[in-house]
Amino acid sequence: MCAIFVAVVFSILGSVAIDSGDCAVILNKFGNKNTYNVSTTSFPSSDGQRDNLENCNPIQVILVSRHGIRYPGSVDIEAGRRFTGELRRRGAASAIVGDLERVLDGVLSEGESKELSRTGAQEQRDLGFRFAERYMRFLSTAKSDEVAFVASSATRAFDSCVNFQKGLIDDHRLNLSSAVEINDSLTRFFDFCPRHQQGIRKNKTALVEFYKFQDLEYGYVASSIAKHLNISRLEMTEGDIYSSYKVAACEFAIGKSHHWSNFLSEHSLDILEYGVDVEDYWKLGSGHPINYQQSCPLLADIFKHMENALSGRQSKKGVFYFGHAETVVPLITLLGLFTEGDALRAENFEEQRNRAFKTSNVAPFSTNVAFVLHNCTERTPSGSSSTFRVQLLFKEQPIQLRHVCSSGPCTSAIRRIVRKNGVDAQLDSN
Repeated sequence: MCAIFVAVVFSILGSVAIDSGDCAVILNKFGNKNTYNVSTTSFPSSDGQRDNLENCNPIQVILVSRHGIRYPGSVDIEAGRRFTGELRRRGAASAIVGDLERVLDGVLSEGESKELSRTGAQEQRDLGFRFAERYMRFLSTAKSDEVAFVASSATRAFDSCVNFQKGLIDDHRLNLSSAVEINDSLTRFFDFCPRHQQGIRKNKTALVEFYKFQDLEYGYVASSIAKHLNISRLEMTEGDIYSSYKVAACEFAIGKSHHWSNFLSEHSLDILEYGVDVEDYWKLGSGHPINYQQSCPLLADIFKHMENALSGRQSKKGVFYFGHAETVVPLITLLGLFTEGDALRAENFEEQRNRAFKTSNVAPFSTNVAFVLHNCTERTPSGSSSTFRVQLLFKEQPIQLRHVCSSGPCTSAIRRIVRKNGVDAQLDSN
């Protein structure tokens, strides 16, 4: 095995500014249905360290991206119709109900359930365009077969890949192959893990904190909506409240309007956002080790591509994976990102206001993580030497892995973190 002399270099990213306006409050509180361009990120402290990539040239970029903005699922649309029906029965203003119904019948019905929306297509094309601009120097010299694209079998992931290619290849007239490999074992590994399917996804006990939180707080949301709409009461299940929130998120992401958010107070949005975070924490994140351990095959494939580049074997200059929130969140959790602090529980909502794991920032549509391999020239008193460094990007910004790669080969350091998280996999195999 090739010894890889790498240092991962990270820095702090400040908050991304949100446009002002009458909907500014709601822009960044839609959990894993947040839009990429308004999500913000609070990165782990760099302890004063900054990227040290002077005299370094990128030679390989590997990206793992969630699909772009999608249409809501049919279950959520049906719940939205139940909600508007309840509003009519309770005497809500017909003009308000009509606006909500037009959203369901209009912008949210333009595409198939859960498929990529036109805004999601543009989101991914823009992402591809920016990656080409950033790494044009070496991508422009890549041979047609030196870039690989891998997507899940879900149409929204495949279409995200195709639109990313438009920004990366078509908009820059690069001579690269646009062939897409469908590989669910890497991009939908959660479908191939019985322990996760049975023990987590289909096991309500594993998500007990999420259901407890719904019982504790969702009643407030229903009461707040009724008060805002000047009606006496609303009869809504916790599931329908949750679905209506997702409809509101998709309306804003796709149509850039916010009729479904108008009746949600800021505190209600905080409650609903935390509910998403609690669910994803226990379903995808740090809540259960199997959540992130199952992403090991994907990380092993990433290592293989980096090590091929360093060993001189046939390698790719770019590898781009397109999957789901269930692809990216377990991977970044495996790397130890956004895992600081106490577990997210039903009873510690107020204490978790500044939590690291906030899906609005961590898991919006098109969220991504990239590994960028650099060839660096280091000058010493006796001359100069060539070394390699890996820069980790989260949502296109450098980020630091704490206590990783402070010395020695970086892949070995990352493997130590991975194995500390309980993974016993063949990461050293090529």
